[in-house]
Amino acid sequence: MHPFQAFTFDVVEAVAEFLRAQKISDGSLTQLKTVDMQLFSGIESEMEFVKYLLASATALEEMAITPHAGSVSDGGESILNELKQFPRASPKAEIINSEKKGLRSVYKHIVSLIKDQNT
Repeated sequence: MHPFQAFTFDVVEAVAEFLRAQKISDGSLTQLKTVDMQLFSGIESEMEFVKYLLASATALEEMAITPHAGSVSDGGESILNELKQFPRASPKAEIINSEKKGLRSVYKHIVSLIKDQNT
């Protein structure tokens, strides 16, 4: 095993252990509604952090992920699909690719306009 790989594994394990040990008693994550993560490459410590947020943020509505273009080959879709499998404390929580977020906002706006015209 290369020293760099061992170091990376040790850091990831330390981060994962720290996140698992957290007990948010002040309710700070109960107010979290949106998360925007930039340059996401899908390394284990990032995945553990997202898993922790999804499991803890009871009011979360949207987690927008911007994949790191230099680290992912499929535009981040495989990472997003894996993240979507994680358990969530909030039934409203959606995980989206922020590169597609603009199109999603336009679509929602058009749908709301159509609904308004029909009422």
